[in-house]
Amino acid sequence: MTERPQDGGVTPPQAPHRPTQTTTRAVRAPYYGPPLRPSYRSLVVPAAEATGVLPNTIIIGAMKCGTTSLHDYLSYHPSVTMSRRKETNFFVHHQNWAKGLGWYRSHFPEANTVVGESSPNYARYPVFPGVPERMHRVMPNAKLIMCVRDPIKRMVSHYIHSYSLGRENRPLEVAFRQRENNPYLLCSSYYYQLEQYLRFYDPEQIKLVVLEDLHDNPEEVLSEVFSFLDVPGYRDDRFLSASKKMPAAATRRRSPLKSWMIQNRIKGFYWLERNTPWVFGRPIPKPVLSAELKAELRERLAPDVAALQDFSDTTPSWKL
Repeated sequence: MTERPQDGGVTPPQAPHRPTQTTTRAVRAPYYGPPLRPSYRSLVVPAAEATGVLPNTIIIGAMKCGTTSLHDYLSYHPSVTMSRRKETNFFVHHQNWAKGLGWYRSHFPEANTVVGESSPNYARYPVFPGVPERMHRVMPNAKLIMCVRDPIKRMVSHYIHSYSLGRENRPLEVAFRQRENNPYLLCSSYYYQLEQYLRFYDPEQIKLVVLEDLHDNPEEVLSEVFSFLDVPGYRDDRFLSASKKMPAAATRRRSPLKSWMIQNRIKGFYWLERNTPWVFGRPIPKPVLSAELKAELRERLAPDVAALQDFSDTTPSWKL
C-alpha cells in the first residue's frame, strides 16, 4: 500500500543511493528471492510524540541464539539502558509499527550512552519483510547486533518452540525438509538475513555475537561488544552466571487448558506456568535428526555459513 506524502502533499526526496560493494565473495549465500524495499522516505516525528528517547542499539536476532542473555548482560553496564520490555517488535509492520514513534519512545524513558532493545523477529525475512527499511528511516546511525549459533541446533530449538505453542504439528523431519519458504532454514540462514540490512547499513554498524563463544568466554565477548558500542569496559559477576535456559513450560506442548487460560486472560496463569508446568502438557522429547537429514541440512546451509564467515572473522567453523 502506497503511503501518503507528508508536508502538504510534497513527496520527500529519495534516500541517497548506496553504491554496490565491488568486493566479490568466493561463496555466496543461497538466493531466496529479491528483498522487499518499499519507496524510501524519511520519517518525521511530530512534536506531540517526542517523549522518551530513541534507541541507538538494536539486537536484531536471531531467535534462539541467546538474545535474551545478551539483552540482560548489556543491561548490567551502567552506561547501557536496555528496554524493560525486551521485544518491542516495533518495526514489524503488522505488529506495532502502526502504534507510532510515541509508543516506541515510551519504552526508553531515560537517556544513556547506549539505549537498546532486542527483537529477534527483526531477522525473520521474508516472514516479516521491510524491517531494515523501516529501521533505517527512524535510526540510520544505529548499531546492530546479530546473535548466531550452530544453525542446525538453532533449527531444532526453533522447532521445539513452535511445537510447544501449537504452531507446528508436523514431524520434525517433514518440517525441516520443506523446500519453499522453510521458516526454520530461513532463520538459520544468518548471512541471508544480514544481506537485508546491508542494503541500508554499513558493515561497520553490525556486530556478530556467537552464542557458543558467549557461553564459553562471556567476559571476552562482552568486552568486544562494549568496545563496539563505544562504552568503557565493565566486569560483573553476573556475566559468569549461566545463560538463561528455556523455561520448563516452553518445552511442553500447549494444552487446551493453557490455550483457554491465555485466551481468557486468567489471573495466575504465569505463576502456574513457572511453578507447575506439568499442568499444561507433557514434555516434548528432544528431537533426534537422522544422519540423512543432517547431511541434507549441511548441504543447504553450507553456502550461507561460508558467506557469513567471509563477512566476519568472529564466526566459528561450526561442525555442521
